[in-house]
Amino acid sequence: MFHVKHRPFTPLAVVIAALVLATGCIGDTFSQPSGWASPVEAGEVLLVQSERGRLDALEFTASGALVERWHYPVSDDQVELDAIYATPLVEGDVIYLAGYSGDVVALSLATGRPLPAWGAPVRLDGHIVATPAFDGERLYVATDRGRVSALDASSGRVADVVLDAAGDHPIWGDPVLVGGTLYVADIDRTVHAIGVASGDARWAQPLGGGVPAPLALDREVLIAGSLDSRLYALDAGAGGSELWSFEGDGWFWSRPLVAGGSIYAPTSRGTVYAIDRASGAERWSFASGGSQIRTALALVDGVLVAADKDGAVVGLNPSSGAVLWRSTIDGDILADPLVRGPEVLYLTTGGDLVRVHPQDGRVEELPRLAPGRQDG
Repeated sequence: MFHVKHRPFTPLAVVIAALVLATGCIGDTFSQPSGWASPVEAGEVLLVQSERGRLDALEFTASGALVERWHYPVSDDQVELDAIYATPLVEGDVIYLAGYSGDVVALSLATGRPLPAWGAPVRLDGHIVATPAFDGERLYVATDRGRVSALDASSGRVADVVLDAAGDHPIWGDPVLVGGTLYVADIDRTVHAIGVASGDARWAQPLGGGVPAPLALDREVLIAGSLDSRLYALDAGAGGSELWSFEGDGWFWSRPLVAGGSIYAPTSRGTVYAIDRASGAERWSFASGGSQIRTALALVDGVLVAADKDGAVVGLNPSSGAVLWRSTIDGDILADPLVRGPEVLYLTTGGDLVRVHPQDGRVEELPRLAPGRQDG
């Protein structure tokens, strides 16, 4: 474990207030948590947060409708997850689920019941927004208290605390674990590289703004989106030194997408940028003129798909930014999409699943049957 002391931390309330003023939505999500966990495909089921703080396992019927197989928690579990922001992790027949409440639990994929080896959920100190990192043996779970705890995947026992940043600096963006190094960014404008075997700090790189977005690592280049309206490229193998930074028209809140030598990143003002990975130069930009984009972009069959908070969806040419089509989803979109074969699935804040066809922009809401119902 190591401790970091540097510039005074901007209180969470100040950050949230700024987010609310600038976006009208994003910061309010944490003051009134609802969750934006991405849907996950696990074998024959889709794992979705259909209601706040509840994970549903849905399976397709013969007609293409969805029906519930199980949900967690049930009343007998006596646990309140509050909301689910962290994407559920699936390893074999086990689901690792982290709630905003600070509870982490291991569930059977087949039944949705907690694993006996874990028993009751493990309660950590603080709220969980970031999706944990997982190395097959340990879960690395970050909280808004600036702590990353290592949990034994087989028992849930807290094995170690690998980061305990002094000052309760919230960690909202997903950390990245590669080759025994955990990369973590906080709202105190710092990216950390930690050796998980020893808990030692390998490096810490200050940035110009806090990092609310998930990190992306492409080979040795670590991409971090910031609240100072910049996207940073750091050399992960050279002490986190800055390779370049790119200034956009708003905060970079979403997961960056790296493909074909470009980094695609949307902003809180609804603009999508294509940035040269090597130089940080702008290749093109698309201004939607709509709401902020929190959800990640999707690249499917040569089409870049972007959806803003209000449900406006657009298909772009990834080489030029030219608009290929525009569509609308009936509902607000905050969760990252699920790319499922040749289609993109979006989960609305109302719990509806919507299929978008990237080639022509067709939108189809997936019907859902009541539990126990069958087709016909």
